[in-house]
Amino acid sequence: MQFESSQQQLRNSLLEQADRRSIQLSDAVSDQFVLLLSNIDSALLELRKTWLKEPGQFEAVSRSIEQRFPDSAISKFAVIGPDGFYEQSNAGNHKEVNAETHEYFRTHAAQNQDLLHIGRPFSSPGLDQWIIPISRPIMKNGRFAGVALAAVSSQYLATQLAKLNISRHDIVVLLDQQGRFLARNVDLQKAMGRSVKQDRPFLAKDAPINGVFHAPATLDSISRIFGWTILKKYGLIVVVGLDEKYLLAPFNQQYSNERWRSILVLLAVVMLGASTSILLLRISRQQTALHSSRESLEEAQRIAQIGNWELDLERNRLFWSEEIYHIFGMDPDHFSATYEAFLETVHRDDRDYVNSKYKDSLKGRFAYDIEHRIVRRDNGEVRWVHELCEHQINDEGRVVRSLGTVQDITERKRLEEELRKLATTDYLTGLPTRRSFIERLEDELARGHRGIWQPVAVLLVDLDHFKRINDSHGHATGDAVLSHFARLVSDELRRIDMAGRLGGEEFGIILPGTKAETARIYAERLRQRIQDSPLMEKGQQIPFSVSIGVTEASIEDRDPESILERADDAMYLAKERGRNQVEVYTTV
Repeated sequence: MQFESSQQQLRNSLLEQADRRSIQLSDAVSDQFVLLLSNIDSALLELRKTWLKEPGQFEAVSRSIEQRFPDSAISKFAVIGPDGFYEQSNAGNHKEVNAETHEYFRTHAAQNQDLLHIGRPFSSPGLDQWIIPISRPIMKNGRFAGVALAAVSSQYLATQLAKLNISRHDIVVLLDQQGRFLARNVDLQKAMGRSVKQDRPFLAKDAPINGVFHAPATLDSISRIFGWTILKKYGLIVVVGLDEKYLLAPFNQQYSNERWRSILVLLAVVMLGASTSILLLRISRQQTALHSSRESLEEAQRIAQIGNWELDLERNRLFWSEEIYHIFGMDPDHFSATYEAFLETVHRDDRDYVNSKYKDSLKGRFAYDIEHRIVRRDNGEVRWVHELCEHQINDEGRVVRSLGTVQDITERKRLEEELRKLATTDYLTGLPTRRSFIERLEDELARGHRGIWQPVAVLLVDLDHFKRINDSHGHATGDAVLSHFARLVSDELRRIDMAGRLGGEEFGIILPGTKAETARIYAERLRQRIQDSPLMEKGQQIPFSVSIGVTEASIEDRDPESILERADDAMYLAKERGRNQVEVYTTV
């Protein structure tokens, strides 16, 4: 009876791990989409600004921007007039094409809000693919004057999703907030033009950012474990579906697959946690089979980097499997395994946390699930581990034994950090992305609104005639100029300041505790240093200059956009007055 109960506990544990895995994957994919969308939004803002202020430069600027994105990601950039006809496009002549019937165009025309819009996908006969329209409105004197459009390929997004390291049985999809398919890692053409079932929990009005549910998939009816992440800012949903039957196949003995051999480890954890009498009975009856099973178990644990442990609380005896000794960098012949000895291996900054979690679980008689760091005994290396623990309770209601697993997740943590950096750091310059810059500016505003207002200056910096550098010296040199500029700016920052790449050759700087006049002096010093610090490339000097717009945040500012607009106006005034200048926004 206890063995059957243990089997059910194992099955539940496997499903719980799959739940967490699906959410972790959806979060990771979401970070990548946020980065892509942030870059597309930056491109649209730059194109719109070019169209309004220097329309003759639109084609050159759009082609330059297009080169920042992977091949086939963006099928075209365009400007559409208020009548729905194309005014400009980097994908040939579309003068006769009318976008007035498209949902994205109608949405912008009906609203008087400057918002990024991700529209309903449509099939483009001319391009022979599905297109996701991402757009921003163009406003003149407060009136709708057209749309800046980026046509994103669903096939490109599907190709990126297919690169995710998951089983061929699993799916990853991108949906809009109505549940329409925007991309799917497999069966894309079958999915496009359709929607998921409307009873999906992530479509509910009050759906949380993350969640998980088990259900048959919309397209193939395969039962999957679905984890989701909602991107509220963009009205999108990332869903990862793990094939439940495939996950549980080794457990059900339907077939064996090396990818999930780690399930044997959890099975062994439950078996080792059964009562002593049952274990002795099984040992006496199946010594040969058990010996073989132990060898298989040790091999499975080694492959999965997961070990099992058992703590006898009445005797204070701690059992570790061979793999745990390996994870912790210890020799089992020279280590006396006790709970206190285990705590000594935990990173000192995590030790109190791990101890309190375990003690709380004992007191409450509930399972725990934690991640923490350890320090290997053999080389001092810091590693991350994931621990699961359950307790056995006697007839008197007292916990007598704890059983658990330890898995080395250092590589997963490293990948998570890389994904975080990709989402927040510009790969070329190493500076924060536009998204990170905006978030920091929002934090500065929120801090001022909560307490005593402190001045915050914001600078917009644009490299002058950057297209000439690309045309004369090539894009590799242009990239080197941007990196060189970023280093010069970073050298001029205090620890509390922040610089970010907002898009193309446009950068922003936040100077907390700084008024506009002081910021002007700083900006002039920065401008002079850049003028005096040309890039040295293959023995050749590549001089360049910048135009800088300065403004100061006001307590009346409720969002970063109004601040950036003022700084942008000042920057364009600097360009109009001959470039290589600093201008401060003034209402006079």
